Amino acid sequence: MKVAVISNNPGQVGKSSFILLLASVFARTQRKQVTVLSTGSLAEMYAQAAIDNRGQESKSINVYSAFIRAAAVSNDSVLDYANRIGSEEVYTLDIFSAAIKLEDMQELFLTTLNAIKTELILVEIAGDINTEFNHTVMNECDVVLNVFNATRQSMQAVKKYTEEYDERIVARTGFVCQKYDAKGLGEKRIASTAGINIRNMMVVPYNTVVIKKCFEGELNTIAKAITEGNSEVINLRIKLLEVMQYLFDSDKYKYIKGPSEWYR
Repeated sequence: MKVAVISNNPGQVGKSSFILLLASVFARTQRKQVTVLSTGSLAEMYAQAAIDNRGQESKSINVYSAFIRAAAVSNDSVLDYANRIGSEEVYTLDIFSAAIKLEDMQELFLTTLNAIKTELILVEIAGDINTEFNHTVMNECDVVLNVFNATRQSMQAVKKYTEEYDERIVARTGFVCQKYDAKGLGEKRIASTAGINIRNMMVVPYNTVVIKKCFEGELNTIAKAITEGNSEVINLRIKLLEVMQYLFDSDKYKYIKGPSEWYR
């Protein structure tokens, strides 16, 4: 499953932290591998989590690029060149850190996107979603998640996306209200203001532990606490489950394991 995560909203909406949370919780609870990519630099995301940099020279994107051009990397060995986030089976390839031409990096990115075979691939769409390259990447993905906040400006940006962006991509877009506070606007009012169907909207509650762990570069550690039902992050548990179910489950097919089956 290839999932593009976008935000056409002004300012910081918590897109990177959402990706890290979803990746680590999915990997831990479903016992599956996840890959995180970005159409820009992953430096901001790396600052929020513990990254295993051992063997960094052999994992260099320049080295990886050379092996790809020589057809010396098989689909099964792509993750040998990836960094691992925390203790979960979450892997990243910072393609745009390579010291090669932009066109070559873009070609390498698309080759990598289609070579990776992990169960979930989360692609952060960095920068303007209207660029040709970002549009191409979004077309390559099965689902798009548009992350926004419950502010008027952010909701207006979502409405503009639904009305003006490529309708083929909008049709397969889910919407995630990040940093949601139930004491503020209700979900129905947010969906109405943003011009979206509430059935396609999910929320990720505001949580002070997330803020703290992002600042400390330890966001990856929250997955264990969420899985165990820790009281400090209990409000995230069911909401992240709903996102996973949105991506993988249907009326006829249930793929996602529920909390009673989660590995602790």
